[in-house]
Amino acid sequence: MPAASSSLILRFREVSVQSLPETVQLPRPPGIWTVPGAFVFSGPVVARRPAGVSLTDMSTPASPTPPGAERIIAWIMGAIVVWGLFHAAGAWMLNHDARRPLIVLVCVAAFLGFWLALLAARRNRLARLQDGANEQRR
Repeated sequence: MPAASSSLILRFREVSVQSLPETVQLPRPPGIWTVPGAFVFSGPVVARRPAGVSLTDMSTPASPTPPGAERIIAWIMGAIVVWGLFHAAGAWMLNHDARRPLIVLVCVAAFLGFWLALLAARRNRLARLQDGANEQRR
């Protein structure tokens, strides 16, 4: 048994990972491949803001939503509804218990409702910010 544990230790010593500031080298056959942009942090990462700056002081871009974004979101929501119906049918086929597809559909509806509420809140917030910017220009 001690011979097996010493051979494992030797294997671990052979597979050492060396890293450079911009890359991490991973041992893979046939040699060592580098992964650019991979970093190892050796302590807690704390984001610091300048004193007196709050998150609400950030400026909003002139066009917060690109053209056609609402159409894309509608397509995504339609796909989520189809996905929910597919899973509800699968839940029904398991044992023909009506509660199973109902739970799936309620969860899909709750998710979409929450998403729509967040989009509406964002639309209202952006409208208020734009109205405030228009009043300051007058």
